[in-house]
Amino acid sequence: MNALSGTQQHALDALVETAASDLIIGIGPFIAGIVVTIVLILAVRLGINWRASEPPPPTPEEQPHAPSLRTHVEEIREADEEAFPADGHRLMPYELKQYGSHGVEPPEKGVPEKDQNKGGGFGSGGVGG
Repeated sequence: MNALSGTQQHALDALVETAASDLIIGIGPFIAGIVVTIVLILAVRLGINWRASEPPPPTPEEQPHAPSLRTHVEEIREADEEAFPADGHRLMPYELKQYGSHGVEPPEKGVPEKDQNKGGGFGSGGVGG
């Protein structure tokens, strides 16, 4: 019988202990991954069941319809000629007039066409103006 010497036995014990430690270190993340996968699968199933219990979307006949009357009025407004003082002093709140308090008759041709050299609103990509 080949009996292992003390150092060989000690080395073998250390090897077995290291292998067991590595096994535990490798199994931990694997089990955590399985738990996360199961939780995600259950969350998807719960979402599917929750979505199935909701009422179906309305049919086109059940959709709200546009009102037959106009809901807003479009006007062309003209700025006040005296909007800013000529001498450059600032206006106090009590000196301000109601903004847009008067309308202007629409031009005979209708709404003026947009000038190609002028941009639109903020972020429209135009040159402004």
